[in-house]
Amino acid sequence: MRAVVAKARELAQHGRKSVIWTIFTDNIEQMLLMLADLNPVALYGAVPSGSPTDPSTREGRLLRFHQDDDCMVMIANPAAAGEGISLHTVCHEALYLDRSYVSTHYLQSIDRIHRLGLDPNEITNVHIFQTCAPQGLGCIDHSVSRRLATKVRAMQQLLDDRDLHQIALDEENAEEPIDYDVDLQDIVDLIEELEGRAQFNENEGG
Repeated sequence: MRAVVAKARELAQHGRKSVIWTIFTDNIEQMLLMLADLNPVALYGAVPSGSPTDPSTREGRLLRFHQDDDCMVMIANPAAAGEGISLHTVCHEALYLDRSYVSTHYLQSIDRIHRLGLDPNEITNVHIFQTCAPQGLGCIDHSVSRRLATKVRAMQQLLDDRDLHQIALDEENAEEPIDYDVDLQDIVDLIEELEGRAQFNENEGG
């Protein structure tokens, strides 16, 4: 989460707005607090539809993201905001804090910032963040990436779509999120320490 926050701040310093995608409401609420200085707006299931003049509504928040130069970040759930909105005129940076196994949510969320009619010189970036885990432990983010690659590749072959081919290729060629400096025993030791079960040798250390 800290890496996503740091990237959003870096982009904002260069005048580039970003949309942060996450499937968890708790993550949305935490990111709103962590990025409060960037005046973020949030779109998820609890946000009602209504007048664009009402800042508490979905339409009002979208309007603010489009028109307020100080509003540099939108934090959204792809199930609630993955379709029916267009961000491509003001935002060209998508940051994925996490993803689900639902390929349509992922593809629709990318489409929010990458639409027909864009200036061919405009660069659109998709940043996918994954949790690094010790070798042999496994990682849910890697599992999601692998499953999405399979689903997107199947869609690409069916539709013969070049954009889908590139997305599938990016997933297939992504590095495995393994932290070789940490092993499984390090995780066990940390959990035991947090639970107060760790046994320390008084002769160890300084």
